[in-house]
Amino acid sequence: MIDKQTLIDILAPRLQETPELFLVEVKVSKANKITVLVDSLKGLAVSDCISLSRHLEQHLDREKEDFELEVSSPGATEPLALPQQYTKNLGRELKATTLDGTVLQGTLHAADAEGFSLMPKPKKATKSAPAAEPEPIRLAYAQVKQAKVVLKF
Repeated sequence: MIDKQTLIDILAPRLQETPELFLVEVKVSKANKITVLVDSLKGLAVSDCISLSRHLEQHLDREKEDFELEVSSPGATEPLALPQQYTKNLGRELKATTLDGTVLQGTLHAADAEGFSLMPKPKKATKSAPAAEPEPIRLAYAQVKQAKVVLKF
């Protein structure tokens, strides 16, 4: 089986050449199916995936070990995994589940290396209470079990 760290080491110099790209995840199955997930702050092009795939192919020996290779972006329904992905999705609606099971939803207001802020939707005014401007909710990445962008159609 091909070593995951070997793949990361092969990809590292290539990703340094294109700083807008970043590695999200590398998976290697027992059947040697390699899945490389990359993303970009500017949007990932098919040509970026092709280039990384060819780079890996050049550094791996099929004579030594057969493998299947897939290089792609994380799907739109995949949870966010890295701070860069949060930054990329600023202004979009996000649904986050904390480690204690609390589900929060709001607009991704801010993101940095430690965590992110969600701006909940304002509550509607009632006869007994006027509408109040909500405060952002700050979460550390370590508090979050999963966060996904809410897709709207």
